[in-house]
This record gives sequence, structure tokens and C-alpha cells, in this order.
Amino acid sequence: MSNLLSQLLPLANAATDFIFSPGGHSAELTGIVDIVITVIGSIVVLGVIVATVVYLLRPREEDENHIKRRILNDGPGSEARES
Repeated sequence: MSNLLSQLLPLANAATDFIFSPGGHSAELTGIVDIVITVIGSIVVLGVIVATVVYLLRPREEDENHIKRRILNDGPGSEARES
């Protein structure tokens, strides 16, 4: 176990050095391209979240031939629902 830890420690140190080095990974928005990508990504994620909540709360599916109706009617206990 200590052999594994002795191998992982230099990797963890290298990752820490890379993250906090000025030339390494940066979480700052440094240019217009970074800002545009962040804004577009945020809009897409927000749209997906809103659509998920809307369709979860109000699926608006009324068709009697929809696949979910067949699954619900063919599930366990469907004989009791038919009579």
C-alpha cells in the first residue's frame, strides 16, 4: 500500500503545481472567445434544465396509443385494471 502511495504522491504534487502555476490551467476568462464559449455553454445548460423541469412536471402526453400507455397497461397488475 505504501508503494502505491509513494507512486501517487509525485503525481498529485505535479497536478497541484500545474493547477497553480501561471502557465498552467487557469479558471479565469482571459479573452472574448472564452467568454463566448462560457455564455453559450451556460445558455445550453440552462435550457436543458428548464426543459427537463417543464416536461417532468407537465409532459402534455394525451395520446391513448402512446408507448407509455402500452407499457403502463401491460405492466404487472394490468389484469386488475382491465376488469
